[in-house]
Amino acid sequence: MRRNKLIAAIVVLLIVAMGAWYWASPLLAMSQLRDAARSGDEQELKEAIDFPSVRESLKSQLSAQMALQVADAKQKGGFEALGAALAMGMVGPMIDGLVTPQFIAGTIERGKMQRGTEAEPLGREVEWSIERDGLGHFRATPIAPAGESVPTMVFDRDGFDWKLVDIEIPTGAFDTPAT
Repeated sequence: MRRNKLIAAIVVLLIVAMGAWYWASPLLAMSQLRDAARSGDEQELKEAIDFPSVRESLKSQLSAQMALQVADAKQKGGFEALGAALAMGMVGPMIDGLVTPQFIAGTIERGKMQRGTEAEPLGREVEWSIERDGLGHFRATPIAPAGESVPTMVFDRDGFDWKLVDIEIPTGAFDTPAT
């Protein structure tokens, strides 16, 4: 009888521990990634981010957005179509050069993707909303004012840790603002 109670207690303890891990591990992973971004710890960022996966995803997302712009430019004709087609060929090398530990650190610290070299000063600490998609997947989205386009960080479980595997860019994130 005593042995059965001990086994039951261990099972309950394991269930509670798994529940705590399920609830807390995405928050901990995002906190560790944010700390690595703030401190500029490139090694920790490299360990927490699947760079090839992030690059490929961003290439496909940006290519899809550019394809829409090319189709629109073709309707207008002329040099716009030529420029859009040339830009389409530069997506891969551009993303390869852009997606670095520093770029992702800036995205995490600011809650948005930065173009070019102009760095927007940090006005406030970015808070992240965590949405769990089962035991092996979660998404982190910065809490932003209504109407502001922000990226979503997608994480997959890697053993007992998490790895950033994708950044979902909002539609039009790289559009040139109208002047």
